[in-house]
Amino acid sequence: MQSPGRGDPDGGAYQQLTLNLFLSEAEQIQSIDEAENVAHTSSAFSFAQNDIDHVLRLGGNTDRQRERVVAAFEKQKTTAEITEILKTLYHGGNGLGSVSAWYAEDGIHLSHGKSVRYDRSAQVISWESAAERIGELLESGQFASNVELAEVAGYERSLLAEKLWYLYHDLSEGAREAGYLSCLSEIKGNGFPEETRRLTEQLSDPAFRQTLKEEYAAFWTAYQQDRDLLRFHYHRPREIWENLKDLDLPRRTFSSDLSQVPTVQHFITEDEIDAAMTGGSSFAGGKGRIYAFFMANHTDKEKVRFLKDEYGIGGRSHALSGATHSGEDHDGKGLHYKKQDCPDVHLNWEKVAKRITSLVQKDRYLTEQEQAQYDKIQSEQELAEEDAIQAQQPEMDEETPKPTLGEQFEQYKPVVTAAISEDTAYRNACGHSDRENAVIEGNAAVRRAVLGSKDMELI
Repeated sequence: MQSPGRGDPDGGAYQQLTLNLFLSEAEQIQSIDEAENVAHTSSAFSFAQNDIDHVLRLGGNTDRQRERVVAAFEKQKTTAEITEILKTLYHGGNGLGSVSAWYAEDGIHLSHGKSVRYDRSAQVISWESAAERIGELLESGQFASNVELAEVAGYERSLLAEKLWYLYHDLSEGAREAGYLSCLSEIKGNGFPEETRRLTEQLSDPAFRQTLKEEYAAFWTAYQQDRDLLRFHYHRPREIWENLKDLDLPRRTFSSDLSQVPTVQHFITEDEIDAAMTGGSSFAGGKGRIYAFFMANHTDKEKVRFLKDEYGIGGRSHALSGATHSGEDHDGKGLHYKKQDCPDVHLNWEKVAKRITSLVQKDRYLTEQEQAQYDKIQSEQELAEEDAIQAQQPEMDEETPKPTLGEQFEQYKPVVTAAISEDTAYRNACGHSDRENAVIEGNAAVRRAVLGSKDMELI
């Protein structure tokens, strides 16, 4: 007999196993996920401050990220403004030391192990808290190296110079003839590297910046009325304008004794691999084809064969978290992932097929928008198939509505009346019998008239 409150561990396991027999595959996967989250609960919040600081300094996946972050603090942006800047600079995920990080709308998700994105027990550092901590690290000289701090302002100007160079070279002939951004026409050299370098230097001159701001304001106003002033429209005019104004903001300086920032071993997280896989193959429509195939009833071997054909041989850059020095290669053996400072990851097609199967079953392969679009297309296809089937059916003549009883009476009344008037027995009864016999003989005459007509509708 058991003591109160302890329960039966074997009975509980048996009950769970019995329950799983009645759960769908998707429900069982959810049950496993929940169990994994419970297993992580004890360690999810045991992060040393150093672990968090490593993520803030080393994570993010944006080129020269620390310098971009420092620029926001040097210009004394508000916490709210810095928070929005951090959201754009930190994206995707990172594996640092023993910690996985994923950057989401509500903040930085942290967990021990190789995945965190769907770990409901993960620790979440809000973007406001991240901004405050970065400010503390900057004040103590522990966020960036002394070389990086010295290069912040110049790097900011070089980024703006590149944006302006591309925009200027996309001006239409009409815009050039009208003289828009004429101050940039004087910066000539041997192509992009030299010209952007010279423009970077010019942007340090307040007088040049003032002239450029005036010309850019005139261009942007005109562009909002006439988009033909640019040949291509991928540029972000408002962002360029804000960047240009920022160069005139008063700046504060930070110092650091670090010759280089502290680092830890980097690794590719499972979240980054899953996110890369949900990008589909390198061919247009590949993601939709993969999803449709895995939604159908296929064997594991068929899935592997399909993926080999769909992906083929090739690759793509920026495959993991949008990081510049990352990539995905695919060949007959499987998928291969690389990311700067991380060990490579190789997955054969059998593992890829199982992974995509799991993502589809957990509703993680398509985004919400993609899922809605897919469902819409499926509904439209089903309706089209139903219409096609109906079109193949032979046309049936429309049935003539049956006449009412009253209409039938009016139709046959003249026929029956004429037949009765010629009925000899009925005429004799009317002439020689009493009224009762005449009625009886009349009814008989009606029956004889109906049967004699041989009209099945009347009979």
